[in-house]
Amino acid sequence: MSRPIPFRLIPLLLSLCFLFSACAPADPPQSTTEATAEQTTPPTANSTLEPSVPALLKVFEKKQDSYTIVYGAEDGVGKIAAYELQRRLRLGALAPLNIHSDATAPVAREILVGNTNRPESRTSTKPQGYTVAVRGEKIVLNATNEDLLQAAVECLLNTLTYSEGLITLSSSTNLTVAAEVRAKLKIASYNIKNGVLADHDFEVLAKDILATGADIVGLQEVDQNTSRNGYQDTLKLLSQYTGMQYYSFLPTISPYKKGEYGIAVLSKYPIVEVEQIYLPQKYDTDERRGLLRATVDVNGVRVNFLNTHCHWNGFEEQLTTIAQSVASLHNFVVVGDYNSEDFALHSRIFPNAHFAVDQESPLATTPGGGSIDNMIASPNFFIRSCKSYLEGHSDHYMIYADLILVDRIETGTH
Repeated sequence: MSRPIPFRLIPLLLSLCFLFSACAPADPPQSTTEATAEQTTPPTANSTLEPSVPALLKVFEKKQDSYTIVYGAEDGVGKIAAYELQRRLRLGALAPLNIHSDATAPVAREILVGNTNRPESRTSTKPQGYTVAVRGEKIVLNATNEDLLQAAVECLLNTLTYSEGLITLSSSTNLTVAAEVRAKLKIASYNIKNGVLADHDFEVLAKDILATGADIVGLQEVDQNTSRNGYQDTLKLLSQYTGMQYYSFLPTISPYKKGEYGIAVLSKYPIVEVEQIYLPQKYDTDERRGLLRATVDVNGVRVNFLNTHCHWNGFEEQLTTIAQSVASLHNFVVVGDYNSEDFALHSRIFPNAHFAVDQESPLATTPGGGSIDNMIASPNFFIRSCKSYLEGHSDHYMIYADLILVDRIETGTH
């Protein structure tokens, strides 16, 4: 049987254990080095201490923090464009983005419009043109003048991807466009319901048109010398009262009440060429739906202004015919009473066009709240500030807008 260690010997044994451990050989040097290196290895080139920019920027996400629109406190042009961008996103996509000047402190996610004090706003543009680009998480819009800055706003709106409760933009967006403004126009579309709600007083309708400042107007439901309007020459009277001396008429019912009925174009600028096109229809009626093209000389620039009045029955076939009719045209805009709010169909048939009224830019064009009147413009036409004239004398509101014709000389990325 073993005997217990005397209590007085325990301190001596502990001292001997400490002595032997101090004399034990150290671990090989490389082991210590490897352990140290494992703990202090610096980040590789593919790692970063800051979060990376996602492939898709969430410009707006419902119930989440979204982008803020920023304009330069000293840049009046940028402020106007910034508020137009906010308005379009709020009305069209129900995206209420905040907006303020660059006098406030920067935040990570900003849409910079025009000349701001943020370093990202100094992105290069062409000598004459505009830029829409992503810099880090900031979205930059800049241009060499007011009209091209508006073109940049339109370009961004057309580049964004919209889905329910979410708006995104590719982080690789980096577009610079060399461009020049070729023409600026005010246009309108007015279904006048033959003038009956103005008691066929065409001076009253002329005052409606003059109130919008329009240069060219497309008119629908026009009576010419009918018993219904007292045998008045509607276009001649509107021309006299507005001072818009050029006009053209396409009869869609002839004869009608001892005169004619149809659609027309009224212009301040010379109409140098006219084409009358009848659209397909699925129903048997006296009225033939039509498309009237008036080529207008706007200070030396040829603009193809088209006017139509479609029917809801067979609308897809009619819209397809319109698209085929303008496929070979440059500088076109098609206004009219489309009798349709199928904006998805509009976009499918005119995939590269600009629309005055669509899902992102809704606008009541009738007193009942319908959005059946519209303007469809070629890609080089930018539609600004489309509005409804609420003081008119018809069962439709006249819609009117500013158009900027921009020639893209060169498009690219850098």
